[in-house]
Formats: sequence, C-alpha cells, structure tokens
Amino acid sequence: MRRRKIGRGNSDCFKLGSLAAEFFIENHSMIKAFIKNFQVKLPQDKKVIQFLNDGFTKQPFPKVVIEPGQAYSINVIKSNFESGPDNPSEYGDFVVTTDIGYKFSIPAKTFQKYYMDLMNID
Repeated sequence: MRRRKIGRGNSDCFKLGSLAAEFFIENHSMIKAFIKNFQVKLPQDKKVIQFLNDGFTKQPFPKVVIEPGQAYSINVIKSNFESGPDNPSEYGDFVVTTDIGYKFSIPAKTFQKYYMDLMNID
C-alpha cells in the first residue's frame, strides 16, 4: 500500500489507499509517553469518538508506551466512524492524550480532509 502524508508535527496521518488511514505518533520528549487514548472531537455535540481497536486487526489497543525517539501508529477504517456524523465539517481535531494530560493533535481541517478522502466524498 502507498502511504501519503497529510499531517505534520508530533502526530501525522498517512492515507493507506482508500481502505484506511494510519495515525502516526512520535515521542520527541526525553521521557516515556504513556498513551491514555486516541479520539476525534465532535465539537458541535461536545462529544468524542474513541478509537479502541485497530481498524485492520480489530484487536484492542494494548497499553501504549512510547519511548523517547520512538513512534507508534494506529489504523482507522471506515467502520470506525459508524457512530459518528456523515458531515465532515462536524469533526474536530484528532487527539492523542497521555496519562499526564499532554496532547498530540492533528488539526480539524486536516482530519476533515482525511475523512473526506477515506469516505470518498468530493
């Protein structure tokens, strides 16, 4: 599969064809990062969609610990959005939160673009 980068910063997103997207989180700090959750905000509803399972394997995410200089990625597929809105503009930032509250994020506009590509919306 071809990977196409569509984000930047400490969290990136790569589109894996029209099947899925891979969210890539890098730890640039000097200490371990203990990941608490992966979610996308729904600002209008004041809710979030939690990603609990890998899109391809359906396996629950393990306790994720990212060592300094290391990275971790998750796969998200269309069915991960079954409980979410159909309108791309209703999605906010994609956020990864650590156990001490630090957040890595992909801005809403970038996430919405990714969502539209994944769902084949023009």
